[in-house]
Amino acid sequence: MSLRRFVLVWAVSVVTMNFDTGVVFSQDYPTKPLRMLTSETGGAGDFVSRTVGQGLTAALGQQIVVENRAANAAEIVAKAAPDGYTLPL
Repeated sequence: MSLRRFVLVWAVSVVTMNFDTGVVFSQDYPTKPLRMLTSETGGAGDFVSRTVGQGLTAALGQQIVVENRAANAAEIVAKAAPDGYTLPL
């Protein structure tokens, strides 16, 4: 493939990728508080969850609720609605 053809294909690819980003960024997310589930209470996972939660609260403008679940945090996340409002850590 010649360099000229490569540049043309690359330019067309970049332009078409930019058409789709307007649709993605026009959606309102999050519209309700997010749940972040961790399995440890008072451990490193709990500390990281709360620290990340504070940063996400500031960045997204929506509250992050950190819940400590003993052994079934992954199961709760797996059974949650696939809407992006339940996060594992």
